[in-house]
Amino acid sequence: MRVGFFGNVNNYPFLLARAFKRLGHDVVFIVSSEMPLDRPENQERALCGSYPDWIHDFSPRWKTMLPTPWRSRCIRLLQSCDAVVLNQIGPSLLPEIGRPAIAILTGSDLEYFANPETLWQLWREPSSFKGALILAVKALKALLLPGIIQRQREGIRQTTKVSFFPHGFYKRADELLEGLGVGLDKRIFLQLADVEFVQYCEPPNNAVFRAFCATRFTWEHPIPAGYSELDYKGSDVMIRGLSLYYRETGQRLDIHLVRKGLHVPKTIDLVRKEGISDLVTWHDEMSLAGIREQFRLADVIFEQFGESMIGMAGLDAMATGRPVIGNGHPELMQQAMGVSMPICQARTPGEVSAQLKRLVPDAAERRRIGLASRAYIEKYCSTDSAARLCLEILARSIDRGRNAHAS
Repeated sequence: MRVGFFGNVNNYPFLLARAFKRLGHDVVFIVSSEMPLDRPENQERALCGSYPDWIHDFSPRWKTMLPTPWRSRCIRLLQSCDAVVLNQIGPSLLPEIGRPAIAILTGSDLEYFANPETLWQLWREPSSFKGALILAVKALKALLLPGIIQRQREGIRQTTKVSFFPHGFYKRADELLEGLGVGLDKRIFLQLADVEFVQYCEPPNNAVFRAFCATRFTWEHPIPAGYSELDYKGSDVMIRGLSLYYRETGQRLDIHLVRKGLHVPKTIDLVRKEGISDLVTWHDEMSLAGIREQFRLADVIFEQFGESMIGMAGLDAMATGRPVIGNGHPELMQQAMGVSMPICQARTPGEVSAQLKRLVPDAAERRRIGLASRAYIEKYCSTDSAARLCLEILARSIDRGRNAHAS
């Protein structure tokens, strides 16, 4: 089967595309974003400088959002495929591609680009432009967005299946999907970690307990237009929990954080106010290889504490064999997966401190949780298993189309 991919938030679709190739299928992969974290070279350093012939660069994304020659060429390339997997604004192309499709939605592709309320929010959103330019830019967006939103909504309607967070996770997203005719029978949940690449690593048991957080610092409301509520990470809970643990125990920690997210300056200020600046080492944004090295060096990994879910950072950390502290929404994940996820559950500063009091003095418990985490990822988050599921879905859709055409 020849399968086309469009969009690559945090390299999620790229992991799936590589699995399709490992299973012997022909892949056409469209890179549509200029953002470093959404480009294949962030996943595979060997791709820096040049792509193989199955990867095509159509970034920046305006090239495929607007009626340009690049957009037309991209559509023709995807029409050469038997089926497509679409992410970001990819569903907006589906009415013209006309192939069986799975949409992998991750947040703003649904909540912003498929939401009619976006147009009302547009005039309230802040802008980095000044003076008369603000009105000009917003007027241009107001002219272009209705068509993009309409096409994105229609594309989502036409998909065979939609991958999104489990039902009940985010009420507004559930309402948007139901309004598009995407009921529970049309939804799937893909949770991916690159277990074929990320190897288990024995815990380091550092003399000074080392903690790392790769999750972006976006934790103040309101979340700006163009982002999803799922981008809210509740990072202030982590900072306050670390501070509480330090005040209550006097135990020093070696805390490593990354300058990434909308609220980095406010986080630095919060760290200072909480009195733990001397415990924190700040890193500039780093490659995925750099993040994975930090996982290996750390005793514990912090994830999100908001209303999102454990993302690729946490899943890769679990695959490395590290305990992950965060809000894993255990009741919803139990319902979706049929099994408990071995997350060190915390959603308040007190719960963060309690998890640290449990983990810091007990190396055996940290190793036990790390091994359970690796086993969970291997069983439930394998990209090869997800690829087989997607291929089965797409093959059935192709067969139905052939039968309908024959009759």
